[in-house]
Amino acid sequence: MLRTISIKLNTDTEQSEQLLALQTAYADACNALVPAVIENRCWNRVALHKLAYYDIRAKSPLGSQMVCNAIFTVCKAYKAQAALKRIKT
Repeated sequence: MLRTISIKLNTDTEQSEQLLALQTAYADACNALVPAVIENRCWNRVALHKLAYYDIRAKSPLGSQMVCNAIFTVCKAYKAQAALKRIKT
């Protein structure tokens, strides 16, 4: 059985601003991937990585792993929508 623990971070103002900037950059990267997904009808993680990774890396301040995480997040969201028959596969 898996258990989840929530931990409150005690951050100062500067750390809070950095976390907010990271969150915003991550959301921007995910949103920048959507046109590639729609245009190419591609929600396979590896294929989307090949299509969009370098473009997102060039436009975003995120590191390589965070860009890969954004690709994974977008693919997972589109696969969930396809499974619910909200988009055609």
